[in-house]
Amino acid sequence: MKPLCWLSLIICSLWTSTAFAQTSSAIAISGQVLDSLETPLAGASVMLMHEKDSLLESFALVDAQGQFSLATSTPGNYLLQITYVGYGTFVRKISIIAGQDDLDFGRIVLRPAAYELADVTIMDSFIPILIKDDTIQYHADAFQTRPNATVEELLRKLPGIEVEQDGTIRAQGEEVENILVDGKEFFDDDPKVASRTIPAEIVDKVQLYDEASDFSAFTGIDDGESEKTINLTIKDGKNKGYFGTIEGSYGLDDRYKGSINLNRFTKQMQLSILGDANNLNEQSFSLQDYLTFTGAIEEMAEGGGGIELNDLPRNLFDNAGVSEIFSGGMNFNYDFNKKTTWRSSYFADYTDNITTGQSTLQNVLDNGAFITSTDSYEQQQLVNHRARFKLKHLFNENEDLTLRANLFWSDNDNTLQSNSSSVLTDLNSGNATERNNTSSLQNLNWQAQANYRKRLSNKGRFFTSSLRLRGQDREGAQQLFSNNDFFANDVIYKSELLRQQQDNLSDNLSLNASAQFVEPLGKARFLTLGARQILSQGDRQLDFFNTDDGVNYFFDETLSNQFTSAYIQSSGSASIGLNRKKLKIALGMDYQFTRLNNENRSLMSDFGKSFHHVLPSFRFSFNHSSSRSIQLNYNTRIQVPTLEQLQPTVDNRNPLIVTMGNADLQPEYIHEMRLNFNNFNQFYLRSFFTGFTLQYTANPIIYLTSVDADLRQVSAPVNSNGLWRLNGYYDWDRPIQNIDLKLRLRANASFQSGPFAINTLEDRAHTVNFSQTVQFENKYKDKLDIAVGYTGQWIGSAYRESRSLNQQLFNHRLFLNSSWLLGKSWTIVTDFFWDRYAADAFASDQQLTLLDLTVEKSFLDNKLTFYVKGVNLFDVDQDIQRNSFGNQIQEINRNRLGRLVLFGVSYKLRSFGK
Repeated sequence: MKPLCWLSLIICSLWTSTAFAQTSSAIAISGQVLDSLETPLAGASVMLMHEKDSLLESFALVDAQGQFSLATSTPGNYLLQITYVGYGTFVRKISIIAGQDDLDFGRIVLRPAAYELADVTIMDSFIPILIKDDTIQYHADAFQTRPNATVEELLRKLPGIEVEQDGTIRAQGEEVENILVDGKEFFDDDPKVASRTIPAEIVDKVQLYDEASDFSAFTGIDDGESEKTINLTIKDGKNKGYFGTIEGSYGLDDRYKGSINLNRFTKQMQLSILGDANNLNEQSFSLQDYLTFTGAIEEMAEGGGGIELNDLPRNLFDNAGVSEIFSGGMNFNYDFNKKTTWRSSYFADYTDNITTGQSTLQNVLDNGAFITSTDSYEQQQLVNHRARFKLKHLFNENEDLTLRANLFWSDNDNTLQSNSSSVLTDLNSGNATERNNTSSLQNLNWQAQANYRKRLSNKGRFFTSSLRLRGQDREGAQQLFSNNDFFANDVIYKSELLRQQQDNLSDNLSLNASAQFVEPLGKARFLTLGARQILSQGDRQLDFFNTDDGVNYFFDETLSNQFTSAYIQSSGSASIGLNRKKLKIALGMDYQFTRLNNENRSLMSDFGKSFHHVLPSFRFSFNHSSSRSIQLNYNTRIQVPTLEQLQPTVDNRNPLIVTMGNADLQPEYIHEMRLNFNNFNQFYLRSFFTGFTLQYTANPIIYLTSVDADLRQVSAPVNSNGLWRLNGYYDWDRPIQNIDLKLRLRANASFQSGPFAINTLEDRAHTVNFSQTVQFENKYKDKLDIAVGYTGQWIGSAYRESRSLNQQLFNHRLFLNSSWLLGKSWTIVTDFFWDRYAADAFASDQQLTLLDLTVEKSFLDNKLTFYVKGVNLFDVDQDIQRNSFGNQIQEINRNRLGRLVLFGVSYKLRSFGK
């Protein structure tokens, strides 16, 4: 527990510093900012920065009378800087002494030409942060990073931008979905590739803004669709030439990592080549990446199959198991001329993961409960390829055409061996099973899309259209072996042996055509008319073969099935809106006709269903300023059942937990309301973001489960009564006055109320998941960047009728992350976590202590770096998860990569100006 003691001492010292820090009287600095005609320059930016490093101490905006006032209570040498778009920059050196009188600069006149005072050279590099319309711009050189730092480390130092442990980037409370390099896509839709590849030293500006959808960007009308985006502008002279990094490391137990990234930039071209190989569990992609690559979200909306968990790497959600990973890719952008541009990327990866685990699952029944204990061994070999292409041609300033194509292909081989037993808590009876399954799956997803946009003769009149063709082909095969014993009073009274082969063929093809027309109504008002047609057809064939000896197989007609589902959607929409600079309102209505045609070719039966829905929508946004806004969106949508849910066939990969489809399912009707409020001051380093999403689903699809006397579970999807979901968050961040410390509070909460049914037990389960984080970090990160804090999580399940089944879980985490730059060439990086999972409904509590430590030394003007890296230095060999959902509570323990000590070297390649 020594690491916990050290962390506790650090937290106590921070609290003590906060409580007993001496505060001196604040010294006010004021003045009036005018132009040469003595007109007040309202909105001009006034910044007080430390002279030695240009880090911000205080900030103010000039009011309507031209007055400003800011204050500091920290003695030292400063630069007072005043900027206004289109005018020169005013800079004055000042010294603050404790106890001195307030400073009044009187009238300050800004002129179109640069204005110098007291022999101070006026340079744009003095401006660390600048607001231009809806864009926040950070000057990279104002935020010092260690040698060999990537953009990810630079982003960690920027006010208002947070980088989570897994590399996810958040800005102003939202996830950053794109990182551009000089305005061009860099490995499209995968921002972590750019943040972990581009060196910080070549970045000039970091620009943060909301990138509008194609429709909004073209028409100027907010359609509620935008993506938080970061654009990295490259320094002059470094946007032309070669650069990259080569890295290699080796350590105990034959652990290794090798990587290379090479980049060639010119005025017209960006070419990047990446490669990585490691057996350190460093996964290439996140879940969001896979959903994007496969188009799973859009597929489900159009009646497709979505994505299955078996398609994903086993350690995608955590660091469990032991993996060997190889990945590589290329990004190529080329501007043929000002009218025609090409964007493309390709990435491939191979993962070989071995995971062993133990799990305990408690199921609550109508007449008691039973506990299932499982030991498992699983090996997965997964290959993924993805490619993206985009060609855009501008016919003239009023007309353009964009062609896109995406391709995703995967090959998944999986082996699962497990032993499990289920026992009733009140009786010594239950079952035990031994499983040995192998499977292979090949999956191909592709998409081709064309977008055409045109401004018509009348000002404010627009026409846009889109045509998209999407396809999916899946081919899988499984070999199942299962030996099941059923016992009572420790006596086996029945045994079952399953040997089976399953062949799975499925394909889906969909066509989506849409058009929108915008008619101006005068005074910032507009009318939008739209039409959409979706045609989708999916086929799935499941062939089951049984065997008694493992050699001779015979076809099982009772389980095999051939099923076709056709989905047709026709919709028309109309909306009327107000589109002003600060205020945007839109009220819309869609009429949607949906037709489902299902054909069971095995039973020679077919049936169809038609649905008519009216889908209202409402959008409201008010931008009080560039840093304060509120948005309220309400929309409705239809979620059709997937092909797997509709197909009336059996999935018996685990013979004791069987699922089957239901061809009678109806679409879900979803109402969703989102409210978000943002208040951000990047100069005072203060921010507050909050929001919630309320969702109600009519005809929700849930799984009806029956459990027999042998504890065999059979589940099938059915439509049920209403399902409620509520998700909320807040993120509050501000510096502590007079000391080098910043406090951040953030929380996430979710509530779900929905029906479930097991045998004769019909009830509603209410599930709450709440987590709260308290974090302290230093404000000035030129040499030391440290964050320390605590996260507590509470998960509770309550039942409307069966209150004796109520459950709750508590999880706790203490953490410390630091980066310390010693001199100009030494760096120490530390990551520490202490997790505690309280006993609650389990037999005992669990504790994990994790520590990573890296020491770096740079040579040759920081081009060559040697490092020693220790990972999991306390040699924790397990990963723990605890969950509560519906009528179940579960704990999963899986193996984790143990202690690693790596010795590595990296070399930076630089050749600019060629």
